Amino acid sequence: MQALSQPVLVNPHHVKKSKELDDNNPTKNDRKDPKVIAGLVREGRYMIAMMKKEKLPEKVIERSGES
Repeated sequence: MQALSQPVLVNPHHVKKSKELDDNNPTKNDRKDPKVIAGLVREGRYMIAMMKKEKLPEKVIERSGES
């Protein structure tokens, strides 16, 4: 049985604040981001990504009067 994955959104502000709480250091370090984001998702602190299932038009309709 294959597990289904679903895209989720994590608020960047929450990531920043969580990093500061974890190590009491406000410095920006991109190496910590994946670990912090994974922790927030594990704790359920995310939003479900809502995606439209409608197909986008393939051709843009030209404006009338243009040549």
